[in-house]
Amino acid sequence: MTSADLHIHTTVSDGKWTVDKILHAAEQCGLGAIAITDHDTVGALEDIEFKSSYQGEIIPGIEFNTETVFSEVHILGYYIDINSPVLQKILSDLRDVRVERVKEMIDKLTQIGYPLDFKDVQQQAGLSKSLGRPHVAAALLEKGYISTVADAFYGLIAKGGPAYVPHVKLSPVEAINTVRAAGGIPVLAHPGLVNDDNVVRQLISEGLMGLEAYHPTHDKATTNHYNQIAGRYNLLVTGGSDFHGIPGRYPEKLGDFTIPYSLVVRLNEQYRL
Repeated sequence: MTSADLHIHTTVSDGKWTVDKILHAAEQCGLGAIAITDHDTVGALEDIEFKSSYQGEIIPGIEFNTETVFSEVHILGYYIDINSPVLQKILSDLRDVRVERVKEMIDKLTQIGYPLDFKDVQQQAGLSKSLGRPHVAAALLEKGYISTVADAFYGLIAKGGPAYVPHVKLSPVEAINTVRAAGGIPVLAHPGLVNDDNVVRQLISEGLMGLEAYHPTHDKATTNHYNQIAGRYNLLVTGGSDFHGIPGRYPEKLGDFTIPYSLVVRLNEQYRL
């Protein structure tokens, strides 16, 4: 096993594949290690049945959605203690905030002629423990109010749209501190999407330990750029497919985008220090 994927989402957040399906696919395509990194939840890791035939390493992870004044920033955490009291308190607060946000969107939609019940959104969320706009959009689609999910994201619940409600998020530094308090390694997800190396350097000074240089949205030049920055600041380098299992979104299959297993070895060595 010479490859790995350290950025995978499941149905517990906004992915389309269950944990069981992820583990089966990881075994089938020979991944030596995977990291489950659902948004603002470790529910999939709590639910994993280690009776799976998958023989590779399952790295406990998370992806925090955070933002600065100017941009959205995602912080990955690897080798976290999912039972950490600090982590569990933060996740509980985030779940409550997400629920209230969805309820506010439902109220706004109902007032402008698109009546929804909270149970409609819950039904679309299924196993997800991280409610959000995708589930509201799916409920709107189910009701026949829109033709595609994209219609909701570019209209009713788009930022600035009539039913949009701002998302209360952690700051990147709060996410970094939470990951470290849970014994984990904080890594900046897809830094190319942040599009501001000043933010990257600031987060390095605040305790960031790695950069996700390898990501489907990074071209070769971007990957090389963040490898160079990682080398300059003695940071870890990680990568992953950001897999959601969404038809039409690359990669559609687990194993289509992987990283060398040697990067996992370095990550593991840092964790063991």
